[in-house]
Amino acid sequence: MARTAYRITALAASGALAIGVGVTGAHAAIGTPSSAQSTPVSVSSESAAQEAQWPEYRQTEMGWNVSVAKHLLWEQDYYEPGGTLDDRFDEATVESLLDYQQDTDLKVTGILDGRSWEFLVEDAGTLSQGDEGPAVAAAQTALHEKLGYDLTDDGYRTYAPEPGSFGPATHEAVVDFQEENGLAADGAVDADTFEALVVTPEQ
Repeated sequence: MARTAYRITALAASGALAIGVGVTGAHAAIGTPSSAQSTPVSVSSESAAQEAQWPEYRQTEMGWNVSVAKHLLWEQDYYEPGGTLDDRFDEATVESLLDYQQDTDLKVTGILDGRSWEFLVEDAGTLSQGDEGPAVAAAQTALHEKLGYDLTDDGYRTYAPEPGSFGPATHEAVVDFQEENGLAADGAVDADTFEALVVTPEQ
C-alpha cells in the first residue's frame, strides 16, 4: 500500500465528499464477535467495511493498540522501551510519535490518528514466518492480547520489551485470522492484515 495511494482523492458529484482511493482496493470488513470465541468472526456485510476506522489515541489513554503502535515506533527506531512495554499512551509515546510525524511529513499532533497508523503499518513492511523484530511483536500483541491467540510457543510474553519471533504458532494464528476476516490467507502480515488486526475490537 504505497503512501501516495492515500493522497489520491476524487470529488463526488456534489463536490462535497472526498473519497480515499487505495491501490490495493477496499480493505476487508471486520466482523464483531457473536459469541465467546478467541478469534474474530468473519465479515458479514459491506457496511461493516465502511464503518471500520483506524482507532485514535491521545496521551493518557490505554489499550492494546497503543502497545501495537509502540512496537511499530520501536521498529522505526523512534521508541526505546524500558523494563516493560505496556499499553499506556504516556509522555514517552507522545514524544516518539511527534518525532515520527515530523520526519514523515505527517501532521505533527502527537495524536495517533488514521494517517499515522497508515504510515506505521506501511513502514513495517510485510512480515512472514522466520522474521524477527519489534514489528513482529506488534502483530503478536494484537493476535495474543486483543484476540486471544496463544503465541507462547513462539516466545511471546505480555509486556516484554523484546523483539518478536514469527514462528509456526504466529503463522497459524495469522492464517486463521485472515480466513475469518475475508483476507488472503497466506499467513503473511501485510498492511491490510495489520489494519484488520488494529481495527478489530478486543475479544
